[in-house]
Amino acid sequence: MTSRVVFFTEGSASIGLGHITRCLSIAQAFEEHRVDCRFVIQGDDHVLKIKDLQHLELQNWIGFSDFRSLLNPEDIAIVDSYIAPLEIYKKIAQTGVLMLCVDDFFRIDYPDEAIVLNGTFNIEQFTNRLPFKNALLGSQFIPLRKPFWKVPARSCTASLQSVLVTFGGEDCRQLTAPVVNTLLDTFPNLQIHAVIGAAYQSALPNPHPRLKIHRNLSAAQMCDLMLQCDVAVSAAGQTLYELACTGCPTVAVKIANNQTHNFDGALALGVLDPQCAIDASCLPTRDVIASVARAVESLQCHAKRTQLTANSQRNVDGQGARRVAEVVLSQAHECCHRNFASSH
Repeated sequence: MTSRVVFFTEGSASIGLGHITRCLSIAQAFEEHRVDCRFVIQGDDHVLKIKDLQHLELQNWIGFSDFRSLLNPEDIAIVDSYIAPLEIYKKIAQTGVLMLCVDDFFRIDYPDEAIVLNGTFNIEQFTNRLPFKNALLGSQFIPLRKPFWKVPARSCTASLQSVLVTFGGEDCRQLTAPVVNTLLDTFPNLQIHAVIGAAYQSALPNPHPRLKIHRNLSAAQMCDLMLQCDVAVSAAGQTLYELACTGCPTVAVKIANNQTHNFDGALALGVLDPQCAIDASCLPTRDVIASVARAVESLQCHAKRTQLTANSQRNVDGQGARRVAEVVLSQAHECCHRNFASSH
């Protein structure tokens, strides 16, 4: 019997909080099965500001030499990291626990006994080239937080009235203020909702009667805002899946190379329109801002928004975290039975 799930992940003002948000989604699905969850996080005090996150400790787990003090044989270990070396995964595997490794871009060759989760859009196209023996692939497995598990079908408004702007927990490219200010100047009839994350340290947009700034929203508040706004401007990370689930037509800005598979996959599936897919990793900020304004203008088209909404909600139904928990628990029970049989 599984005693608990222990998450090993990272987050801070400098690297963002997306890993923690994703792990929180999976934890909520395990809690439906009455399995206790614990978080071991390498990061800074910004982690403590995340809504809904409990049972955590800040530790430099990537420097551990022995994980037996943190893991019981009946535990499940879930590792979501961009910086942990393969040696750390091997040390966790040596404890004998069942391990799930969350991956976005085939970062390393994980231990053979691990389950690998890659919920990237359209990642199934790589199936024949993947080295993983046991993998959960595609957006059907993308874990979203609990408020996104039951989202209504969206009906697009006839005209644009509101835009949501969010660039993640820390906005590492400092795009929020210039994008918001430009949209306010360019579209005199639009209400702008800007989301400021827990690790946000950049300048704020200029005060304006058509601007509302939201700080450190809970998952439920974020879901409600996505459903309320007609379109969104977002980075191409975890938030892109939440926007797809709510059917919110999105201008996606790729701000890091680790978002490439997300970005390209969403384009391939029609979740993003080519005019609304902006690669900021190779553009100066002024060109990114101008491209965002043109993309929002293109979303004035009702037919385009309607098609993007249909494509998005068809590909992301919000049930990914539940599917992950069910598969992992099933494999954990099979391991338990095998171990019991071999000991008798």
